[in-house]
Amino acid sequence: MNAIIEKIRNEPVLVSTLVAALLVLLAQAGLPISDGLANAISGLVVAVLAVFARSQVVPLRNTNHPDNAA
Repeated sequence: MNAIIEKIRNEPVLVSTLVAALLVLLAQAGLPISDGLANAISGLVVAVLAVFARSQVVPLRNTNHPDNAA
């Protein structure tokens, strides 16, 4: 379980893409899941992990940097 959590922390975009692809694959393979439900789950996973991914790649504002002086 720790390996899965660590992978999500290190590669949130990869994990969200894999989840979306897996849902599509399972739906196409005959899993009794509607397209709407698969899209909803995929969208939720992508949205949650996108927020996390953004927090990992967007730098915080450096208030001590000369360009930020007012």
